Amino acid sequence: MMADYGILRAKVLRRFEGHDYVPGGPLVFVWHVHHGKLLGPLIAPIEERIDYIIDQKEDHEIVTRLDWLRPVMCELPEVFVKAWAEWDRAWAEWDRARAELDRAWAEWDRARAEWSRASAEWSRAWAELDRARAECSEELEAIHVRELSGCPWDGTQMVFDAANAAEG
Repeated sequence: MMADYGILRAKVLRRFEGHDYVPGGPLVFVWHVHHGKLLGPLIAPIEERIDYIIDQKEDHEIVTRLDWLRPVMCELPEVFVKAWAEWDRAWAEWDRARAELDRAWAEWDRARAEWSRASAEWSRAWAELDRARAECSEELEAIHVRELSGCPWDGTQMVFDAANAAEG
């Protein structure tokens, strides 16, 4: 049975008052926010990270992770902060491009489905045309002979006579 982490959750939330993620706001750096990283910026409200830890991490890790999940209070080296800010801008651009790609794929899926429907309709119409052509083939041949007497059609294709080519 999972433990109740409500008191610890509330304690961590209090720790982050005034130091939480704000979309488009300044980066908020946090100690031990992600496994295997000393520190990093919040990319979502701290409450989401806390809930993720409680819901997804092993029980024996939760208390330690939440105890040491803390906002960075000191000034960090400028080069480090600038590098993260550049990454954050690049991430936002990547995310916008991914959203555009998702929209394009959705449009492609819609167009592909429409094309599939049209292709199926075209195939049905082609089959109907073949059926009608077969049903009327003798009548069509008779009309052809009446209208184009002497045409070199052999019933399946035009037959070309090289000797008559220059007569035009």
